[in-house]
Amino acid sequence: MSRTPDSTSDPAILQTMVVAAKLEASNLREELTRCRAQLGRLEQGSRSDGSRGDLDVAFSDLAMAMVNVLHRFPEFMELDRERRELVDLSAKPSERVVMGKERMGRFVEWVELNQALPMVQALVLGSAGKL
Repeated sequence: MSRTPDSTSDPAILQTMVVAAKLEASNLREELTRCRAQLGRLEQGSRSDGSRGDLDVAFSDLAMAMVNVLHRFPEFMELDRERRELVDLSAKPSERVVMGKERMGRFVEWVELNQALPMVQALVLGSAGKL
């Protein structure tokens, strides 16, 4: 219909073109409404996901997972709290540091703040001066 030249004066064709244009406009309005709603949900989600509280919970979950891994493999991995390093005990001495203080500092702080948790407490008490 849109390919019909504007010089067409047949009322039936013009009326069909108007109906088609109205239908297309209506579909575009509905699509715009859906897009705005989706954008609103995404914006709310990003604000919620990026909030400090949510990040703290996510970090705590990750830290607890790390504590569980260290607890299960004490003969292979160790957290040196003094040096703030994660150490691979099975590696040769020059390759033992898995992660240094730049990356482990926040985790060590979390461990120190959460020593009352049973799993963290078991690690702290179960190692001779290290974690």
